[in-house]
Amino acid sequence: IAQIMLDEGDPAGAETYARAAAEKFAAEKVAPMEAWARSLQATALVKLGRTAAARAAANRALELAESSQY
Repeated sequence: IAQIMLDEGDPAGAETYARAAAEKFAAEKVAPMEAWARSLQATALVKLGRTAAARAAANRALELAESSQY
């Protein structure tokens, strides 16, 4: 849903869905999916002009991707 919202020009909605997905995947300890959700969240945050928050989300996505066994 977050990707569709980004594609349709709704970065605020996309950020909300991406953050919720990331939190769910984090709770379930599914690092690859959390990384994907955090990267989507970062993209939405950039489009909203929230660069510091985007950087934090992107850094978390990178950490998760680097530590993933997949």
